[in-house]
Amino acid sequence: MYDARSTPMPLWELYVRDATFSAGIPSVRPHIPRVLELLRCGHVHPERVTSRIIQWDDAAEALAEPSLKPVVVRPALFTPADSQHRREGSVI
Repeated sequence: MYDARSTPMPLWELYVRDATFSAGIPSVRPHIPRVLELLRCGHVHPERVTSRIIQWDDAAEALAEPSLKPVVVRPALFTPADSQHRREGSVI
């Protein structure tokens, strides 16, 4: 439900521009293999829009600054061996 008092949105401007607003968590998982393939083949170049590489520990401060497209990197949460155990149903 839209409440203009707490979430201002330019409804008229959206209407006259035939814009569509969608909110929610997107289902991106089905697209990941194709995107990775496009990256692997060199058809997509994310470095062209990446404005800054940010380390995980510096993310909160860095994301508060204006930037085109920062990318946050962090250490791996699991090793490849951990992933194999998970697929096999083992407890780590």
